[in-house]
Amino acid sequence: MRFILMGLAALVLSACAINNPVTVQSVVDDRPLVTFSVSGYDIDQLQLSIDNLDYGPVSQYLNMLDLSEAALRIIPGQHLIVVFNGRQIIYQRDVYLGESSTLTIRLQQ
Repeated sequence: MRFILMGLAALVLSACAINNPVTVQSVVDDRPLVTFSVSGYDIDQLQLSIDNLDYGPVSQYLNMLDLSEAALRIIPGQHLIVVFNGRQIIYQRDVYLGESSTLTIRLQQ
């Protein structure tokens, strides 16, 4: 009887030790995405400016199969998006981008 009680006590204590609570946390990036679809232009000549800040060549943000790799993530809110072909403005738009939204800008000549 003594061994049975000790065995039950050991079983209860081991069960408490095994069931430690597990917490899983993940971070969700819900910033808006901006990507481009270009036809008829030399992509090496296209430059992106958002809110008068240079974001470099548009070719970095072309619409690919995996948007998370090709798209530009910016903070939610009102933005002025301008695309230059050399020194000429070919696209200019004032947009509001909310959380988790995606804007695909189509540039066609």
